[in-house]
Formats: sequence, structure tokens, C-alpha cells
Amino acid sequence: MGDWEYRRVSFLTGGGWCNSITTCLARRDTRLDSSKHMTMELVFSGILSNIQNFKPYFYDRNIIKVRYCDGSSFTGDVETVNPAMNLHFRGGRIFITIVENLLTKGMEHARNAILVRLVD
Repeated sequence: MGDWEYRRVSFLTGGGWCNSITTCLARRDTRLDSSKHMTMELVFSGILSNIQNFKPYFYDRNIIKVRYCDGSSFTGDVETVNPAMNLHFRGGRIFITIVENLLTKGMEHARNAILVRLVD
């Protein structure tokens, strides 16, 4: 492996915190809390850019952007879903799956890895 393969920056985007069932229901059909409403094309700009002038310390890193939707912001672990509300609150399970997946795709070899949670 080349040295560049050991340097990774992972961004987890989307999701957020609901402070009540009402706010979760309001967000449920938006790009933040529903994969059905996410944009198909991802933009890698600013700190995600591979242009050295925009991010001189991280421009040569492997950038991974993981889109995520759940109102529990990686903390929920609900076994069953209330069919009337259709709110899942499984963010904790999503986070574990993301990390396990990243490890199988080379993150286990990273010598310098950063995991960033971006709130949209």
C-alpha cells in the first residue's frame, strides 16, 4: 500500500437531533431524515475538496462521505418501529454498521483517520 492509502477522512452527513415526536415527524419526509429525499449527486467542495489551496493539510487524503438519515443522531437502538408514526430511531445501529463497513474497505489499515459528523 502507498502512504496515501493510510490517510483517510470520513464525513457522516445528514440526520440530526429531534427534540420531540412532532419535530421528528416534521423532518421525516425531508432530505435530512429520509433516504427517499436525498439528492443523488454529492458535492465534494471546501474541506472535502482535493484541491490543495482549499485544504492544505487534508487535500491528499482518501475522502469518504457517508450519508445518513435518522432523528436520533447515532444514538437510537429501537428494536421495533411504531407503525402509526413510522419513526425508526436506529442511529446507534447505523453507526456501528458504518464503522464495520469502513473497516472492511481499508480503514483498518489507516494510520491517520478522522471521522467527522457534519450536521446539515
